[in-house]
Amino acid sequence: MSLALAVLTYGAFHNALSTGIINSKVWRHYLNEGRLRPHEDYFREWIRFIENEGDRGLFPGAVRWSIALWAIYYGNLLLAVLFTLSLQPTFRETTPLLFAALDAFIVFLAWTVWHRHVRAVDHDMDRTGCRLSEYAKAAGWTPASRLNGGSKLIPRTRRGVLRLFGALVALALAIALAYAFVSGVIRLGYP
Repeated sequence: MSLALAVLTYGAFHNALSTGIINSKVWRHYLNEGRLRPHEDYFREWIRFIENEGDRGLFPGAVRWSIALWAIYYGNLLLAVLFTLSLQPTFRETTPLLFAALDAFIVFLAWTVWHRHVRAVDHDMDRTGCRLSEYAKAAGWTPASRLNGGSKLIPRTRRGVLRLFGALVALALAIALAYAFVSGVIRLGYP
């Protein structure tokens, strides 16, 4: 259960890991093949930005972030196994529940820090005259009323971070409760 939970958290790391792999040459190849229609203007500007401002044709800081988050992801997988094997005799059926809480905290922290970096780069893009925000608004990816684009899930304030963290903890607890019912830790019938 703990290992499965750790494996399922890959989605939180996917964007950061892929930015360290997909460089401007790949984007240009997709653009030339017509895969990025009807948003060619956006991706031409994206390619220009990562070639001029990025790290060797990659998103700024992508290699460092990819390595760090890769280490956190695989470290989390190893931690899941070690945590469960070492604490199973003590906490028995609740061991995966404890790991779920730890996993949620680690993933949330890594995801939040990565997205704060992305937001900082977005602000730099706008300051350098890059027109990605304009193209994203024109494509309907970002509402025109929202400044500096980005995902609605990325918290903008400390209160937003706490609200998102609370939602993730509630989700982890719901998963833990479901596991407790399935595993028999909590019984639904009479004894």
